[in-house]
Amino acid sequence: MSQKISCQFPGEPASSRQSIQYFVIKLKTRESLLDKKPDRKVSVLTELKLDGTGARLETSPRKVS
Repeated sequence: MSQKISCQFPGEPASSRQSIQYFVIKLKTRESLLDKKPDRKVSVLTELKLDGTGARLETSPRKVS
């Protein structure tokens, strides 16, 4: 495999067999070579949420959910 790559890209050092296998497996499983982080849902505190929490704190200060 590394000989095939060195023929396609002359003058560039070929990667080791292990690193080539790692990228092939990564490409097959993820269908991408990029290390993307999953999108996360961002929670936003609004005045309505803060007012609700404040009201719950006034009624029962030990039980706020």
